[in-house]
Amino acid sequence: MSELVSWLSVRADSPFPVENLPFGVASPPGGAPGAVVALGDHAVVLATLADAGLLDAIGVPRGVFAEATLNRFLALGRDAWRATRARLTELLIDRAMRERVLPALVSRSALSMRLPIAIGDYVDFYSSIHHATNLGRLFRPGDEPLLPNWRRLPVGYHGRSGTVIASDEAVFRPSGLVSVDGEPAYQPS
Repeated sequence: MSELVSWLSVRADSPFPVENLPFGVASPPGGAPGAVVALGDHAVVLATLADAGLLDAIGVPRGVFAEATLNRFLALGRDAWRATRARLTELLIDRAMRERVLPALVSRSALSMRLPIAIGDYVDFYSSIHHATNLGRLFRPGDEPLLPNWRRLPVGYHGRSGTVIASDEAVFRPSGLVSVDGEPAYQPS
């Protein structure tokens, strides 16, 4: 199998060569968030390509890539994802397309990454014995921390979608009532 080569110079050790075009959502300085794919130290702004008519053949409705989440794009399914990735690969390896694609390139360092999907709900799982034991001690102090079923089947629980954030966002420690020397005190929990 031959290695694909983009007309854009990409470091050999980059996690984002033309063979790996991960979808995401980002905002340029002072701009609205929209769909991007990473390529080396750059990102390709998909709405710019769509506005230039370079993505018309893939069957993705106009405006999908200008949205603040990938939800509508993801709802289109695998065929749309594959067609988009295949078209992007064509555009990024065909030297004749370079001048038409250049307006859609931005430095990744100039972008502010956003949470790529709006999460309505999700189920999380106790993923390790340490995770399950620690939570069991919190939920059942003085009792066996692991319930018998934990070792036999996955144990899921309802997650809080409001706690999912993009990796570069600050995490604030909540305050609440905690026990200090047997008395309730309001402080960081």
